[in-house]
Amino acid sequence: MVKNQSYLLIFLVIVLIYVMRAQVLQTIQRPLVLSSLQCQGINSEALEKVARYSIDNLNYANLQLSYIDPDGNPSDCIAGWEGLPYFSAKIDNSTVFAYASVSKIFISELV
Repeated sequence: MVKNQSYLLIFLVIVLIYVMRAQVLQTIQRPLVLSSLQCQGINSEALEKVARYSIDNLNYANLQLSYIDPDGNPSDCIAGWEGLPYFSAKIDNSTVFAYASVSKIFISELV
């Protein structure tokens, strides 16, 4: 009986550590990503709001946002690092992510 309770206790501790680790990482990650946020262009204020929302509420660790207004003026925001914060290069406009959003292709065709 004691052996089964010990296994249950160990299992519960492992689950608690996993859950707490995720919360701690998100808490630490948010200010680090926000400190790397860089926006430029005519519409950079609007893009910065979208970027901050994405980092704060959607827990994005890296992002690249771009917008071209009807007059052809580009604006962009970038945030995050390629590896460990402050020990690796920051994300820039030439950074290629291992995954991409397909919706960008469809939206660019519609515009």
